[in-house]
Amino acid sequence: MPKKVLIGIVKSDKSDKTRRVEIPRLVRHPLYGKFLRKQTVCYVHDEENASGEGDIVEIIESVRRSKTKRWDLVRIVEKSTEVDVVALRAAQRQREMEKDQGFDDGSISRVEEEATATIAADAPEKETVAEEVAVEEPVAEEVAVEEPVAEEVAEEETVAEEVAEEETVTEEVAVEEPVTEEVAVEEPVAEEVAEEETVTEEVAEAAAAETTVVAEEEAGSDDDATDKEQE
Repeated sequence: MPKKVLIGIVKSDKSDKTRRVEIPRLVRHPLYGKFLRKQTVCYVHDEENASGEGDIVEIIESVRRSKTKRWDLVRIVEKSTEVDVVALRAAQRQREMEKDQGFDDGSISRVEEEATATIAADAPEKETVAEEVAVEEPVAEEVAVEEPVAEEVAEEETVAEEVAEEETVTEEVAVEEPVTEEVAVEEPVAEEVAEEETVTEEVAEAAAAETTVVAEEEAGSDDDATDKEQE
């Protein structure tokens, strides 16, 4: 039967040659169907004390070594980059106290060595990230240079639209001009109608004057006839 091989996280390295490894897993609730987070705890034998707290390790089944320890360390998959700040400060305080008392021999503790190594390992990564950012900056400048071109294209489109609108307005005015000419042509017709009305009024006045003259002549002839009869 093949042995089980699992990958977990070291949660405790306080014991000598023994590590407490937790393997996270999700379990579905049988009734509600909700997923619950649970951990499987394994005690692993680490002969060389190579792993530390926070490391991701690969373990394999082995013969029982104690009441709870039945796993062996295969390899360290990923080393933890976290620094135990509390332990580092405690070590610095201890060194300061020893220095004040005259017992400091200039040696560096294990915690300080690990912290220094971690900082040195992180430094090249930060420099690489800084170089990548510096390389990406010219691309941003090129994009910034291309933006005015887009603005010029937008301005040209706006000018073209304005010219098209002006041409449309000009065409509309050109279409409306014949209507004005027609109105101008119709004005003489109105003047002719006014002249005809004036002539009609003059004819009516002349007819009225003739009627008045005829009436006066008749009145005069009647008076003459009356005078003759009286004589």
